[in-house]
Amino acid sequence: HPIASALTRSLLRPEMNTYAADIAALRPLASATADNSAASIQHGQAMELDHVAKATRQHNSRKALASCDPPLATAAEVVESKKRKRAVESCHFDGATPLWAQQMQQQMQESQQQMQESQQQMQQQLQESQQQLQQLQESQQQMQQQMRQESQRNMNRTRRNTSDRIEPLIRLNDGHSPRDENELLWFPNDHDELVGARPAQINSLLVFYGLPRVGSLTGKKSALKQFLGVTL
Repeated sequence: HPIASALTRSLLRPEMNTYAADIAALRPLASATADNSAASIQHGQAMELDHVAKATRQHNSRKALASCDPPLATAAEVVESKKRKRAVESCHFDGATPLWAQQMQQQMQESQQQMQESQQQMQQQLQESQQQLQQLQESQQQMQQQMRQESQRNMNRTRRNTSDRIEPLIRLNDGHSPRDENELLWFPNDHDELVGARPAQINSLLVFYGLPRVGSLTGKKSALKQFLGVTL
């Protein structure tokens, strides 16, 4: 396979092995035309990938000269340069993956690793964004429930008679009301029922709203009235 000299210099690193046999230089062309001749290689000489590049250049030159009209290189001379190029390449590449291919594989592995790291970073950023969105949605929901609870409390502040209906407040953490079907807790209809409530009834509402259950029954009722917005 042909290897361009620019690719050879940029991608391949010199081999540190030596040649196991001589590789003679080619005889000059019968036409005496210059063909980028490559020097002979001696047994024991250090391998250099520049030898591959020079053998390739000479072979390419002979092919070009053979295509001239009239031809400046014979078919036999082109075959000789091809055989010599293959002989040089076989010393470097036979029995192992070519160095340029090894480097390309390494570059591909590095690229794949970078892509995997980028995908992991993107997934992490996506997860963080989803978490932030979830937190934002939870905060928005909490604000809406706070506004709803405060609206119910304001309605109770407008009550002027002890028989006026008391609006049950929702619970902030889940939006439930004591009168929901899944709760079914006692809740006073008006101020008079709140004042006459039993300790167990008051305690159940304090637990539902997360209010402290300390002090006397009168104190507990007062704290519950303040929480509900009952001002009577």
